[in-house]
Amino acid sequence: MRWPALASMATGIGLLFPLASAIDARRPPPLELDETLLPARLLPLLAFGHRETAADLLEIQITNFVIRRIDKIGRPEADRLWTVYEAILSLDPQNADACWRGSVYLSSVANQPEAGILMLRRSLGEEDPEHPFPPGLPPREPVHPLHPRRWLLYHELAAIEFLMLRNRAKTEEERLHHTRRAGELWMLAGQQKDAPKWLIDAGRKLAQRGWSAREAFAYEVRLWEARTRSGDEAQRKEAQRRLQEARCALVREELQERVRLLRERGHPLERLGDLPGLETRAPDTLADLDPLGVGYVLVDGRVVAPAFEAARLQRDLEGRFLGWRAQHPDRVPTLEDLGVHKLSKYLEATIDAQGVRVRGRIP
Repeated sequence: MRWPALASMATGIGLLFPLASAIDARRPPPLELDETLLPARLLPLLAFGHRETAADLLEIQITNFVIRRIDKIGRPEADRLWTVYEAILSLDPQNADACWRGSVYLSSVANQPEAGILMLRRSLGEEDPEHPFPPGLPPREPVHPLHPRRWLLYHELAAIEFLMLRNRAKTEEERLHHTRRAGELWMLAGQQKDAPKWLIDAGRKLAQRGWSAREAFAYEVRLWEARTRSGDEAQRKEAQRRLQEARCALVREELQERVRLLRERGHPLERLGDLPGLETRAPDTLADLDPLGVGYVLVDGRVVAPAFEAARLQRDLEGRFLGWRAQHPDRVPTLEDLGVHKLSKYLEATIDAQGVRVRGRIP
């Protein structure tokens, strides 16, 4: 009796692993977090007594989601971020740092600055006339006026104006508008409880007269440098990428100032490599001066940074590509489909089913 039982058990164990593999192969993909999430207004009731813990668990899951999708975050992923962070903040509305992290994901990682502004404004309990609350949006408890981290929300609003909306502006008037709004918001941040006092001085200077392009990019470099040392892996990775872009643009503006001074003194240049005192091993391209490695070129008296222009276009087209593919999953868009009808000779773009890639070049 003993040996038949052992043989039967061995046979069962031998069949167990193939059976488990077959079940796993037919198992449907797991539902995403927001697909199983109950409405935000019900979560505080269901998590009564454990609201902060439930909020922390949700944020751990959505952070892992961002890290997995860091290179493929478009509008659908931004909508998911919004849904989950609104749930987190309905559970723990006084968690100003969670609101800050959610807004950074939306504005910097998902490239949806307006959504980041809306999330911050809801936690502040203050509607912005330029970014009004959508009709039908359920109310949410704001952060207390004396919360020691409330200043961080104003600081992030200023950063979005300065880092995102200013760089996206089409005209100098729009850029100046976003620069001054950033200054006003930094001044407001500096007036909050426990805020760093340097915010008031920096904001006042920005709001009163604005900064030159070189000063603006120098400050942008400082902001991105700070973000490479804070936040989670996804935020630091994105900040490092933006930091290199800002450094590239800062060098461009420094070169532009030198070109302008020479022109005013009656010494116009035909190429950047002829700038007096320039230390470079690549006088034709200045590639060794470019943090992005492509270089700079002089076009009708204006210094062009192809790698910086490529990075900005790449970020814009990534979001358009994901949105287009969501509507046309069986087709690969052309540049015209994504709204680009003419490409600079200093840019090169390729599109396939995996995405859009734009690179700068100097012919």
